Amino acid sequence: MFCIHLSPTISSESAWALLESEGIEVLYGEEEEGFETLVIQSTLSSDALTGQFPFITACHRTALFEVDWEKEWEKHAPHFSDGKVRLDLSPYGTNCELLLAPGAGFGELSHPTTRLVLELMKGQILGKTVIDIGSGSGILALAAKALGAKRVIGIDIDREANRHAAENAALNALDVSFYHPDTMDVQLEDEAIVVLMNMITSEQQVAWKAFSKDRPIRGIALTSGVLSEQEEDYRKLAANWGWTINQIIEEDEWLGIHATIGSNRRVQS
Repeated sequence: MFCIHLSPTISSESAWALLESEGIEVLYGEEEEGFETLVIQSTLSSDALTGQFPFITACHRTALFEVDWEKEWEKHAPHFSDGKVRLDLSPYGTNCELLLAPGAGFGELSHPTTRLVLELMKGQILGKTVIDIGSGSGILALAAKALGAKRVIGIDIDREANRHAAENAALNALDVSFYHPDTMDVQLEDEAIVVLMNMITSEQQVAWKAFSKDRPIRGIALTSGVLSEQEEDYRKLAANWGWTINQIIEEDEWLGIHATIGSNRRVQS
C-alpha cells in the first residue's frame, strides 16, 4: 500500500479517476502536511508509479491501519450530517430518502459514476429482479429496492463491504441480500432482469464473465465506471458479451451505459 503526494496542478478527484482507469485501487484521500494525498493499493513499485503518473510528486509505502470512515465520508460525501449520508431519491423517481452509514463500501454519491447509474435507473426498476455486481456500500441496490424492485441482490468480492451494505439495508429497513461470489447461489427465474455494474472496465470484464458463466441472462444492463475516451473499446467489449448499447450519458468525462443483454450469447473473454 502506498501514500502518494499529488501535484498542485491536479485535483484529488481527477487523480483518483485516472488511477482507477488504470486498474489501481484508491482506498481514500487525505491531507498530509499541506499536500493532497491518496492512499492506494498497487503491485507497481514506487518508481514505476511516479514514472507512469507525472502528477505523483512523491510516493512512499504505508502500513495498513484502521480507517476512520466517518471522518473520510464527512470530507467527501455530499449531504453528510449527524454521521450519515442522506440521499434524496426524488430526482430518480421516488419520494424517498436513503440513509448510508460510513464504512468500507464504495458509494456515497460523491462520484459521477454513482449518479450516472441512478439516472439510468429511472423508470427501469419497478417490479424487476435487480442484480448489483460490485455493490460496495449498497447504495445502488438499496436505491433499486426503494424504486420498487421486486427482488434485489448485491454481489461484492469485499466481505467488509458486504457487511457495510447489510448494515445500510437494516438502517433503511429494506430487504436486500448481499453476497460474496464464493457463497452466492442466485437462482434466476425465466425473466428479464436488471444488472447494475459501477466499476472500471477491467473489473467489469472479470465480474461479468464470472456471473454469466453457464447462466443464460436476458434483460438490461446499466453500467458506469467507463471514461469517455474508452467508449469505443467498451462498445467492442459489450458487443462481445452479446449486449446492444441503447443509450450513453456522460458526466465529468465518465459514461453511463444502458444496454440490452442478449439471451443466448456466452461471454468469450
